[in-house]
Amino acid sequence: MDGNFDIDVGLIFDCNQDKYPDPVALKKKVRDAANTNFRTVLIRRPCVTVNYMSGGEIAYHVDLAIYTKGDDGKLYLAKGKENSAVEHRIWEVSDPKELTKRVCGAFEDSYKLAQYRRCIRYLKRWRQVQFQGAGAPLSIALTVAALYWFKPNFGTSDKPVDLLAMLDWVNAMLGQFTYDHHPDDGMHLRMKVALPVEPYSDLMAKRTAAQMKNFKEKLESLRDALQMAYDEDLPEDACKRRLQSAREVRDSQSGCARSHQHRKLCLTKAVAEEVALTDVDAAFEAVKTACISRGIKVARLDSPAPNSLGLELIGSTRKWPVYVACNEELLRLPAVWSKPPVTPLAHVSYAGSICIDDGQGLSLDPDRRTEIVAYAVLKAYDLLESSTSDATTGYTEFYNELEGYWLHLPGSLRSRAYFEVDGNSRLVKGFVNSNLKTPKWFFVERDAEVPWEVKECQLACNFDHLSALNFDQSTVTICGV
Repeated sequence: MDGNFDIDVGLIFDCNQDKYPDPVALKKKVRDAANTNFRTVLIRRPCVTVNYMSGGEIAYHVDLAIYTKGDDGKLYLAKGKENSAVEHRIWEVSDPKELTKRVCGAFEDSYKLAQYRRCIRYLKRWRQVQFQGAGAPLSIALTVAALYWFKPNFGTSDKPVDLLAMLDWVNAMLGQFTYDHHPDDGMHLRMKVALPVEPYSDLMAKRTAAQMKNFKEKLESLRDALQMAYDEDLPEDACKRRLQSAREVRDSQSGCARSHQHRKLCLTKAVAEEVALTDVDAAFEAVKTACISRGIKVARLDSPAPNSLGLELIGSTRKWPVYVACNEELLRLPAVWSKPPVTPLAHVSYAGSICIDDGQGLSLDPDRRTEIVAYAVLKAYDLLESSTSDATTGYTEFYNELEGYWLHLPGSLRSRAYFEVDGNSRLVKGFVNSNLKTPKWFFVERDAEVPWEVKECQLACNFDHLSALNFDQSTVTICGV
């Protein structure tokens, strides 16, 4: 739309990573080769961008992704900028062909696939207009979000209804926001979009709490605009509604408009806050009534976040601080959390999130929101009480879900094990690649051959005389359980 369209190209070099232990060195060679007249070239973290100039402006640009092929047959992507620290210059395993295959083959039906591709373009154009500067969700994150959550929509005459398809997709994305603990920003709502191929990373991981909040609010504004457009009787009125919404967004970015969240009700900010407060108060009354029926003593605590309710529930052995979101608008149970437990508890994460339901077979009435909050609180209370009992009788339930608990620990790392987990305690050798952005561990039997990944990295580092910095070897004990 602004004339600067992009082209993505992958360059696979017939060389091993050993030749370029610093991936930025290879990216510099590509930059120098591409830097000719009427072009500007920039080394970005995931690629080398070549801007083609016309009349002093960028006409279009080409993003060159730089790969090498490992002895394992996998492709490795060169990541890092020219001035990046050493730990940010890495070769990251990648599978662009499989990703392309999955994204482009999401639907066998050509009409469904066409609608899917159109809606992805719609959302990417929306992203371009809505986000200026840093903080925008990655374009690939929106594409993968479509792969996961987009569902085609066709009318009774088999005519595609893109408006409803977009509305359903945006609602589905909003439904993915859950409370999660972030090392830098604490507990807040986040949406995860996992790459469906190696390295299976979260494409939204680098978004801060403020950026996540901004993204969610913009999605909510888009949902409201789509819903209002759908509610219009005539197509031309729907188009006017969408244009009006776009203008409101533009004005809000320049400080001329008020929040979209209560536009339908024509509420001022003060009245909107009063309504939100009333919702929380109503939720507390519902919780209090439910607790009285169960004989549970409850007191109200300060709310830790807007539109949330703080409670203290008196259990059989202790007082439980419980917090619950009161603004859940989708058909799911609200988020419930407590303070991080001093000792491990089943169904409670390290950060205090309480897993009250897996969402399977769940049926909720959206008109009974306060009762849903009360149900969630009592469900959390019962889990906390039973988890305390489990902790005193051997942690049976906790060990049943140990893997999920462990993976959510701050700083937890996955490792590759080259031995049988057979319940026998013994010493094994451990190797850690500490040059990666996220250190990677390898474990092997003490007398077994060193894993090929360790050998390859050692060779790469010997080339640069950094083997002592790259791999540390230690002996650890694996305890049979």
